[in-house]
Formats: sequence, structure tokens, C-alpha cells
Amino acid sequence: MGAVGGFVEQSPEISPLTDAALRDLARQVGVGGTRLAITAVPSKYVVMTGDRTHADRQFAAHVARWATANGVDFIDLRPTFDAYLATRRPTDPLPFFVSDIHPNETGHRLIADAIQRHFPDYFPGK
Repeated sequence: MGAVGGFVEQSPEISPLTDAALRDLARQVGVGGTRLAITAVPSKYVVMTGDRTHADRQFAAHVARWATANGVDFIDLRPTFDAYLATRRPTDPLPFFVSDIHPNETGHRLIADAIQRHFPDYFPGK
């Protein structure tokens, strides 16, 4: 995809081991009468540059495709990050650490907000 801050992002496909583990987890959660929901942090490169050229090859896109194919809810975080950046003032913090590809405190707050919106019954008043 590309380097951001000198870091290259790995975007592996879902491995057979991960596939098996997620399928088993979804089955176990289903036995309890609920559904599994998964998410993945969007590519820092895609979010920060706006370059969607290879967005379908980022890890979060692989996870989203797996979830759709397996009847698992996927919480897409990219719209949340995009909305934050669209309204972000220059003095507001970025959602990723400068030194690597991981979300910082602001990014984690965005992730928590997206999860809360996905499960409003579990987070009343949020």
C-alpha cells in the first residue's frame, strides 16, 4: 500500500488458523443467543492520505469481507475516522501515533464511540 511516517503496513489475508478460530468463536457466541461483531483498525495510510486506490487490500477490508462471507457483524471504523478528520481543527490531535501505525488515545476514543453506536442497547445514554 504505502509507507506512512516511514512505516509499511502489513495487510495479510485472513489465515486458515484465524478463519477457524473466528468461525468457532462465532459458533460459541451464537450458542448463547447472540451474534459476534468484529472490527479492525483501518489503514493509517488510507485514513490519513485519503488515497482509496488500494483500500480494498487493507487488513480491515479483508476482515470485512470475511465477516460478510461468514454472517458476522463488522463494525467499519473508517467512516468514524474519516468523519473525525473531516471536522478536525489543526489544534485537534491526530488519531494515530506519529511514530507508528497504531491508534493513539484519540483513535481509541473513536473506536470506542463506533462500538457504542453499534451496540446502543448496551451503552444507554452514550
